[in-house]
Formats: sequence, C-alpha cells, structure tokens
Amino acid sequence: MEKMVESEFPQVTPASGINLISGSQCSQVPNPGIDVDGRNKESAIEAAKLLSIQKEVGFSFEEDDDKTLKELMMQERSDRSKKMEWEQKEETKLEVITDSICYSIWGSQDCDWVYLPSVGRSGGILSIWISKRRLWNNLLNCKRGLGDGRWCVVGDFNAIRRMEERIGVNTMVGGTMPTEVIEFQHFIDELELVDLPLFGRRFTWYHANGRAMSRIDRFLISDEWALRWGNGSVWVLDRDVSDHCPLLLKYSHDD
Repeated sequence: MEKMVESEFPQVTPASGINLISGSQCSQVPNPGIDVDGRNKESAIEAAKLLSIQKEVGFSFEEDDDKTLKELMMQERSDRSKKMEWEQKEETKLEVITDSICYSIWGSQDCDWVYLPSVGRSGGILSIWISKRRLWNNLLNCKRGLGDGRWCVVGDFNAIRRMEERIGVNTMVGGTMPTEVIEFQHFIDELELVDLPLFGRRFTWYHANGRAMSRIDRFLISDEWALRWGNGSVWVLDRDVSDHCPLLLKYSHDD
C-alpha cells in the first residue's frame, strides 16, 4: 500500500474542469465586446463557458450577459489568485520533509518514505508506503526457528543499504542516516546473509520520470548456501513493462 502526495506549482493555474462539463475546447474570448488583456483571457473564456452552462440548465439573470460575464470573470480571477497562493504555500511546506510529517499523513509510524524534490516550477512528490519491518521480523523469527542452513532470500526489499543506492529522491532528515537504511542493514546482519553484488546495472528500479532510481531488489544468501553453490553473480536484465528490472542469478558450473 502506498500513498502519493504531489504538489504542483504550474505557470498558470490549470483549468477548473469547465471543459469536462461543457465538452468545449474553445480557446477564444467569446464576446469581443469585453475588453480583456492576455493575462485575463483564460478567466474570460471560463466565465463565458460557465455562463453558457448556467443558461442550459435553466438559470436566468436579471443583468445583461456582459455584466454577468464581468462578474464571473472577477470571481474566476479571485479563485485563481487564492489557489495560486495556496499552492505556493504548500510548495514551500513540502520543501522540507520530516518523519513526523510522514507519520501524520500515514496515520502511524509503520511506514517508510522518500521525497522527490521539486525541479523548476514542477512540484515535488512524496511517496509513503507500509514498512517492511514486520516482514523482516517474520523472516528473523523463521530463521531462529529453523536454524542455520542454505538460505537464499530474493525479491523487492523496498529498502537500501547505502545512500548511493538511491538517486533522484531524498530520504535524509537533517543530514542524518535514514532509519530505513539502519534497520535494513541490521536485518541483514541479524539474518547473517551476504548481499550479492550486481552486474550490468547499478539500479534495479526506475521511476517513469527518468530522474529517480534505486537498488531495492536483491539476492541475499547464507554462508552455507555459498559453500554449497558458490557466490554466483547477479545480473540486472532490461526492463519490460515493469518499473523493476528482473534479476538473474548465474553460476559458472552446471550443478
């Protein structure tokens, strides 16, 4: 389960949805008698569309259309100004992300998060997901119950061991090492497993924007596994429809 929080700061506030209601994609000021500069053109267009919709559904006005249109334009400009002011404040608040903010959004501390900072006028993206702590604890309890042996744990751990294993997103809080990194390394140490190095690519997950990428898919093996089959090599293959790259564990012998 994952929550995405996106903040955008567009150059012009997006259309309010009038096109979806009216089915119109008109980009011209409908009444040439209304004096409109370039800055207010979009407000005039949306106000005219709104007036047309109101007439279609049976609303009537005592004023003439020009006066009604001007009043709607003033209201539209006011709405846009308020929305832009809110977006600027929201953008500023999201420039600094902390654990407490994420815990508040998620509703508990059982979560991990990363933040993709804003670039230019594009807003940042905050991604929050359920923590893997329960899974890690279950695996540790399983190993304690079954004892040592030939263990190979593979999959998407949704966690990194070192900061250089993730780029394009921000997980640092006040310059300190993220809890995710500390706890994941502790899990590997407690399980007494070896994280096999990758060949072919540095990262196994890629965001669609091309800027964010992480190494979160792994092969973890025990010493007993390595004594029986060797360490092998993990190759990162090309992605297809998934945002994760498939991994291939290869050995030089035929056993």
